[in-house]
Amino acid sequence: MGRSTAVALIMAVALAGCTIPPRRETPGPAAPFPAASQTAESSAPASDIRFRLLNAYEAGERIAVRIENVGEVAYRFQPYYQACFLSYFDPQGREFIIPPGTHCDILGQATIRPGETERLFLWDLDECIRDSWGCVRSKPLDPGIYTIRGTFHSVGEGSPARAEVTFEVQGPL
Repeated sequence: MGRSTAVALIMAVALAGCTIPPRRETPGPAAPFPAASQTAESSAPASDIRFRLLNAYEAGERIAVRIENVGEVAYRFQPYYQACFLSYFDPQGREFIIPPGTHCDILGQATIRPGETERLFLWDLDECIRDSWGCVRSKPLDPGIYTIRGTFHSVGEGSPARAEVTFEVQGPL
């Protein structure tokens, strides 16, 4: 199948309203999920959706970005394209994109139900510095405090949940 045929097929599936099944996270006994954290003051109000990250990571470390639903309604999230509902900010407040899922061109949706924790993506704590329908060059984040903000729409009636987390990237020791 040619590239244009494959793209057309994927777009047809997306437009037909198909959803992508979520990836379930099941923590092992020796590796519990880290507590939700905020290392810097946030202006975001309390939300049903919380990011599950540690307070600090080493530069270039591969991390799992997770969310937890602590509310009583289900929400939608984008399991493959992190540009769709999330924004990333450096210590100066500049918004940047990250290599995993740089574009929001196919809308696959998954559901996070009350009490569930889902892995959104793995990230090498880098930013995309050259994007050409996908990141072709990236660089590790410099040490500093970074912020992720997200908006998650409820499955039924209801207001969207807005989540924000800050964490520190520490230089190599």
